[in-house]
Amino acid sequence: MEELSYRDSCKRIMLQEGHERHVCIIRRMKCSRCGILHRELPDFLVPYKHYTAEVISGVLDGQVTSDDEDSMDYPCEMTMHRLCFTVIRKIW
Repeated sequence: MEELSYRDSCKRIMLQEGHERHVCIIRRMKCSRCGILHRELPDFLVPYKHYTAEVISGVLDGQVTSDDEDSMDYPCEMTMHRLCFTVIRKIW
C-alpha cells in the first residue's frame, strides 16, 4: 500500500532574479497513515519561501548584498536579514 497518494494541486508564487514572478503548480499528497497533506516541491523552491533556492543561496553566500548594483532586483535588505536569521536559527 502506498503511503502518499495524490490529492490535488495548488498554486505557489515564485520570485526570481529581477523580481520576475512565476506561478508554479505544486502537487499535494495525502498520507494514508496519518492523513497529513504534504506538498511536493521541486528542487528550485524552498519550503515557506517565495524566492528561489538560487536567490536564497546567493544571499547566504554573501554574493547578494544591498550595496551591490547587480543585486538591485533582489530581495530588500530586511528580507535578506530574515533569510540569514532563519537559517542560523534552524542550525542551532
